[in-house]
Amino acid sequence: MLTCKICVRKIGGIRMKVFHSGERAVQELLGLQNISDSVGQIIQPVISERFKLFLNQQNMLMIGSMDKEGKVWGSFLAGNPGFIQVTGLNTLRIHGNINKSDLLYSNIRFNENIGINVIDFSSRI
Repeated sequence: MLTCKICVRKIGGIRMKVFHSGERAVQELLGLQNISDSVGQIIQPVISERFKLFLNQQNMLMIGSMDKEGKVWGSFLAGNPGFIQVTGLNTLRIHGNINKSDLLYSNIRFNENIGINVIDFSSRI
């Protein structure tokens, strides 16, 4: 079982922008600034009731973690609907086994900061 806390980074009390300058440059090159601005607004410091319902129904997610050298690793976890459980305004509990040979296992022992990506392929959300 893995417990994750959602954190929105702040610098000097000001919430950071969702996209970094490299992402913004690509968005501008592709003419996607308006779409990106719209999508960026859904990223919040707490889990909304609507998103809680979405997460509780999902059966898979990707987790991004980082090793001691700063290299990023992606891991896939799956389970029955409900294996992702929202336990607080900014906390998730993931009921699943992490294979000890997966770098996620050693990465989260070193660095608890992770990123998650949850997609419902049936609705493309």
